[in-house]
Amino acid sequence: MKENMKSQTIQKNMTDVVNNQFNLDDKSIVTDVIVILDESGSMKSMGLEPIQSTNVFFTEQQKYQTQDDGTKATFVTFNTQINRVIDNQKLSEIKEIKESDYNPMGGTALNDAVCSTIKSKLDSDKPDNVVLVIITDGEENSSHIYSTEDTRNMINLVEKKHSWKVIFMGANIDVFAEGHKININPNRCAQYNQTFSGDLLSLFRTTSYQIEDYRRARSEGNVDVDLNISTNNRMSGFYTDPGTTTYKNKSGRFLFPTHSIPLSRTTYMDSSKHQDEHTPLNTPLNTPLNTPLDTPLDTPLNTPLNTPLNTPLDT
Repeated sequence: MKENMKSQTIQKNMTDVVNNQFNLDDKSIVTDVIVILDESGSMKSMGLEPIQSTNVFFTEQQKYQTQDDGTKATFVTFNTQINRVIDNQKLSEIKEIKESDYNPMGGTALNDAVCSTIKSKLDSDKPDNVVLVIITDGEENSSHIYSTEDTRNMINLVEKKHSWKVIFMGANIDVFAEGHKININPNRCAQYNQTFSGDLLSLFRTTSYQIEDYRRARSEGNVDVDLNISTNNRMSGFYTDPGTTTYKNKSGRFLFPTHSIPLSRTTYMDSSKHQDEHTPLNTPLNTPLNTPLDTPLDTPLNTPLNTPLNTPLDT
């Protein structure tokens, strides 16, 4: 019996050491996730990429969780109306969002979507520690309840008082200028190209991994870690404490993962109508379009190919 008690004491001491070293008990922070996606008519040109990108995002966030820590997730789409597809549900229980749930039409009630979503979360049983991701392809033009000033004030409130991080991803706008209007940190603003198939998905993947690292750091008790997705840091970088040192967890430094933008892209336009406007991809850039590809670049076009370059043409 004494041996058993001794073994239990050793076990408890080891657990206390681990918990004290990594702050697993008293400082662990669960970070909820909210995505607000533009469903206005102009998003229709992107086909299914927006909803597919959202599914990839939530799947990646679920993979990060080694156990169900109670993380809640919300997914809202908006045009002239606001639609709560997923409303404060456990992240671990979220199923794939149906493509039929996304039907772009109407205007862009951005202020109403952002403010109503924030208000709903603040009224819930867990108003703190949230990452909010906003995706749009244009400026506000349809809100009836909330103004740009309301949106700015709400974002300021949740970032300063409730430990939120708000991310703004935009196309066809100056995302940094528009983000500034509603008080979003420029380091959490990013541009995507709506006409390039795969660009939004690429940005979503990169952002997802950065959010995973942020959530992991917070869950391990590092309350000072920041979230940065600015364009300058999409390829590489570190999370750093506001003071000095690079943040490290048990496995080492947090690196932003690299996800290059696809090199081969297609648009939803009928490319056959524009074939005459493009040079074949394997054509050397300095080769005249009507010159055979095996013609040396410095050879006069009307000179026989076997004529030395320095030989007068009449010789």
